[in-house]
Amino acid sequence: MLTPRQIIEAWSATLGGTYRFDLAHTTAGWRITSVVMTATWADGNQNLPALAAARS
Repeated sequence: MLTPRQIIEAWSATLGGTYRFDLAHTTAGWRITSVVMTATWADGNQNLPALAAARS
């Protein structure tokens, strides 16, 4: 049987990095037109997308 901590570690991942936001000034104010995230580090279960795909 898995402990709660083991379950969290098996089903979680953290991704860190930098974000670049492109902005446009409109008559209604500033709007975000695009966001690009550049991953620089990761921790946890890197296989989560495959696990999620297998469940659907």
